[in-house]
Amino acid sequence: MKCCGSDYSTPFCPLCGKQLQVDPLRELLHYARSQVRARETDLKKKEAGIKRCPDRHWPEQAEKKRENLLKWTAWCDALAAKVD
Repeated sequence: MKCCGSDYSTPFCPLCGKQLQVDPLRELLHYARSQVRARETDLKKKEAGIKRCPDRHWPEQAEKKRENLLKWTAWCDALAAKVD
């Protein structure tokens, strides 16, 4: 792609840093992986809360978060298989 007066085959222009090649599936995979990391963090926080105060509704919430994490992980794995 052309940028800063020259053709480049790299994803970013080495002179200005502008993104030249956009792969929407890779961007979606990057987003899905960030969501997996966020859900892992949320689940760890819930599990820590269960240890501190087991009588609250946190076990049910942790199970929902675990299911959500599994869903995002499956999507991420399926997308990675297509992209890579």
